[in-house]
Amino acid sequence: MKEALWTLSNFTVAPPEHVQIVESTGILRLVMYLFLHQTFDIRKEAMYIIANVAHHGPEHLTPLLEHGLAKGAQPELGLCAPNAS
Repeated sequence: MKEALWTLSNFTVAPPEHVQIVESTGILRLVMYLFLHQTFDIRKEAMYIIANVAHHGPEHLTPLLEHGLAKGAQPELGLCAPNAS
């Protein structure tokens, strides 16, 4: 699973047309599910995909937020806090 997500993250870093293909397949719902419910290693790979997609503009970020991105990102952002243990 981790390797498949890594491959998809490489695909989504490319031109916007690649992101549109990924969005049209519906696979981002699975990526969001994995981001919200899997182990840290899987969540990390899913986050690379999410970041790549969001980087292409707000029209791509909005659907991710609707699928729970903000809820899922809170614990991960806590790991980056300066005083996190």
